[in-house]
Amino acid sequence: MEPQRDGLDFTTFQLELATAGVKKKQVTEVFQGVKVMERAALNTWRAAQK
Repeated sequence: MEPQRDGLDFTTFQLELATAGVKKKQVTEVFQGVKVMERAALNTWRAAQK
């Protein structure tokens, strides 16, 4: 049985940002924005499961 995972897999996140053309000085800001969106999406998904 596969363990339950919630949220994004960030193991390749920096590589994906570089591939997308995000500059190093913008990585922290972009990462924080993605985490905010991820949290909102998970909260919405969990609320819909009830």
